[in-house]
Amino acid sequence: MSCIFVIDDHPLMREAVAMLLRRLRTKANIVELDRLGIVQQAVAEHGQPELICLDLRLPDTHGVSGVREMRRMFPD
Repeated sequence: MSCIFVIDDHPLMREAVAMLLRRLRTKANIVELDRLGIVQQAVAEHGQPELICLDLRLPDTHGVSGVREMRRMFPD
């Protein structure tokens, strides 16, 4: 089963994106995260994501640093 991470600190936005993805990818495991700092924990629990939906304005990122971090963690 594929895994998709939805990373957004705003609960309503995160839930809306996750709900849409659940409709589009009914067999995917949609994992909701509220900050970048817990991605490693989520990978340990759910496996490596096939797709990451990332908010660019998270409290624990600066500018596009979140994108850089995700590319470093998941180069493929």
